Amino acid sequence: GGCLRAAILKRAGLAPDPSTVDSEMAFEFGHTIHAAAEEFLKSSTKILYDVTDHEWTVYSVEVGGAHRTLALKAKPDAVLIDGTGNLVVHDHKTEGGTSLRIRKANTKATNASDGVSLGHKIQVTAGAMCIESRDGIEPPIKKGMVLYMSKQEGKNKWDFFTETFTITDALRTAVLKKLIELDLAWIVYEDFGTLPPRLPAEEQYYGGVGPNWRCRARSADDPRGAYCSSRSICMVLPPVPDENQLRTIK
Repeated sequence: GGCLRAAILKRAGLAPDPSTVDSEMAFEFGHTIHAAAEEFLKSSTKILYDVTDHEWTVYSVEVGGAHRTLALKAKPDAVLIDGTGNLVVHDHKTEGGTSLRIRKANTKATNASDGVSLGHKIQVTAGAMCIESRDGIEPPIKKGMVLYMSKQEGKNKWDFFTETFTITDALRTAVLKKLIELDLAWIVYEDFGTLPPRLPAEEQYYGGVGPNWRCRARSADDPRGAYCSSRSICMVLPPVPDENQLRTIK
């Protein structure tokens, strides 16, 4: 999940493209729901226990932590305790209709048993690792949960989906791999000015080949990123992008 090149550009302060109006609206909606959920869960230590017929309780809400041995920090939206006494790391995610469609397509293409994107799984897993390290939790947390707040395409209507997944050893390894990749990429950029490659072009939902959805421009006349805050700078830095990476997707 994600783009290593964009992560390095952002770390270098090269992320000038502002959010689109749709992105800002989605963010504000998600922030409002997030704040309401946080206030609800913090209002009483027993409130979730009472409203879920004694099935769920709250372990922590918006409590961050740093891993004791890794260069890793995280602050899950909440850590809950299910009816069997197991901890579950929970996050809220806001997405537009395009993101929902892509997430569903990826789920189908990979025959995944859940609808959580890989990037979100890695993020939740990193949160679990930090909480385990901070609080000395054993055995490791095995379950993650994501509440998706999805805006319908072209409408001011929202759907809500709750997805759960297993925090596997493979996901924990993926977190470590991401940390190593980011550190090495930053060293190469600082020492040689070389950026990681762009995300490759891919088949498009409506046919043909075009840029990865993260790399789309706002329009043919506006090179700023529809989703990436570094897109306008990314495409003018070497190497020269191929024509499919520059196609405008409406």
